Amino acid sequence: MRHPMYLAYVLADIGYNLQEWNFGTALMVIVGWLSLLYRIHAEERILSHDAGWSDYVALVRYASFRLW
Repeated sequence: MRHPMYLAYVLADIGYNLQEWNFGTALMVIVGWLSLLYRIHAEERILSHDAGWSDYVALVRYASFRLW
């Protein structure tokens, strides 16, 4: 998995929402997840310019979030 730290963020958000469930926290989590998806996409776009990135992607085939 290429983004295990980001997956940990998502799991922590789910756990927090189960404890403190209300509309405000759910909305903040959704906004946070959308920004996380943007960050992952931007990060991979920048890393793709590195010569070793294609080898790493071939070795670690799964991204935490694959929506594009």
